[in-house]
Amino acid sequence: MKRIRKEVMETPYRSQIFQSYFDSLSIGVIDIETTGLSPERDRVILGGLVHFTPDKLQFVQYFADGREEEPLLLQEYLRDLNNCDLIVTYHGEGFDLPFLKKRWSRHFDTAFPLISYSLDLYRVVSKHSNLRAILPNLRQKTVEAFLGLSETRQDEISGEESARLYADFLKNRDPRLQERILLHNHDDLLQLSRLLRVLDKLDLHRILFYAGFPVKHEEKRIHIKSIKLQSSQVVAEGIQYRAPVDYLHYSEAYEAFASRHTGEFLLRIPHLREKDRLHVDLTPFTLDHAPISEFPGYLGDKLLIREGDQIRHAELNFLIRLICGEILAQF
Repeated sequence: MKRIRKEVMETPYRSQIFQSYFDSLSIGVIDIETTGLSPERDRVILGGLVHFTPDKLQFVQYFADGREEEPLLLQEYLRDLNNCDLIVTYHGEGFDLPFLKKRWSRHFDTAFPLISYSLDLYRVVSKHSNLRAILPNLRQKTVEAFLGLSETRQDEISGEESARLYADFLKNRDPRLQERILLHNHDDLLQLSRLLRVLDKLDLHRILFYAGFPVKHEEKRIHIKSIKLQSSQVVAEGIQYRAPVDYLHYSEAYEAFASRHTGEFLLRIPHLREKDRLHVDLTPFTLDHAPISEFPGYLGDKLLIREGDQIRHAELNFLIRLICGEILAQF
């Protein structure tokens, strides 16, 4: 297996809202190349990863130089993906990650090791934008064209053509074929890194309310997967990882439960109703109110989380993140 490294001197995507959620996290963009679309009979031939640094993009490509190298590729690729707190994909939840999981199960008896939080930009634009009504389809290259990114591509092949080139490469070992496959994957990764700017046109607070988000403190992590507003409380469910512990907390402010054995994490925050408004009483909290006070829903000793049918996603996400940060600091 070959490991190919490259750097592109380009500042990764940044925005005030994006940084508020992910600034302290290790971010990677991923894309895989396969011999076909069926994980039952096809293989992973190339795994691509881009690490974000403050002023550049660091590329690593894991290339299977022969048919027998897929197990080693999977081991090394997934090990490095797990060093990322956030992995960005395009249709990764529908293809890349299930494909990797299936191929892992074909070679290893252990559980699929990937635990990093995944942000699938295909799901983001499909569920949280009107691009489906504007564009002929939501393929990555189509969305790139919409954002004016098409002219920066150098490769001119598809994933299907990449698979055919790989079959030819195994026969004649022509390094030019390998370079074309690597270039296709490289440009997919580079463009996907730039495609994050689509978030500037969307409500990231709302997206992450439904998609979930990670919270970090030192080496410990909580991944919030679900947030629900019930009749008398907010319920946030997720998993803890990296350094899971057993934890139990009951107070007027909130209840929390964590299991080291299962990784389960559960948070319940009581809320109050006043006519068509829901708010959280902040007086029982020991949290510093200063960060929350910047939000429009902050009302001194209350935090407005819903008004009529409108959920205040930013306020609710931020409160949950603050509480999770406080809990992680106690682990």
